[in-house]
Amino acid sequence: MSRSRVFEDWLESLDSDSSQTPNFVDDAAFARALQAGGLAQSLPGAAATILTNIPKLTQTSKSDATLAADPDLKVQTVNAGVYEIEIFLVYSSAVNTTDFKVCFGEDTTNRGLVWGFCLNPSDAAFSGAAGADSTSVFNAGTQGGNVARGAYFRAIYTGGGGIFRVLWAQNTLDAANPTYVLPGSALRWRRAF
Repeated sequence: MSRSRVFEDWLESLDSDSSQTPNFVDDAAFARALQAGGLAQSLPGAAATILTNIPKLTQTSKSDATLAADPDLKVQTVNAGVYEIEIFLVYSSAVNTTDFKVCFGEDTTNRGLVWGFCLNPSDAAFSGAAGADSTSVFNAGTQGGNVARGAYFRAIYTGGGGIFRVLWAQNTLDAANPTYVLPGSALRWRRAF
């Protein structure tokens, strides 16, 4: 039987039995259907080697220094699921004084470790680690003139069953000169366990 036929058979079985509610974590039929459909990256374990990509397609702006979740860069976690997460951010500002701050997580519980690589507010190379607790902030510099800069982050994360989010804001408030996270940014993830 072809891989796509297994997936189609599973979908048809749901259509024929409306009382059946799939359990997307434990349903063995769904897991076989995903593998057959070539979507194994969303399954835990050794088969999950491909990172699922969540691209940012439109820019988001902020004109304040209050951390808030990016509307696009997020992923629902499973409680006690272990994740590998990469975040690549492209950001800019009209001025070089606003700078940029970012943190990651579901809530204020530290559920993992994030490594970050960027230019700091003094435009020196920075690499370091912080907790994945929605409060441990990385600071990056803006160049001004709306010149785009990039920052890269990698996390080892244990889900709490909530939404893993990328939270960001201006590091120095400048309401007249917004900071932007631009298309080309992405969150990539896989559940390893």
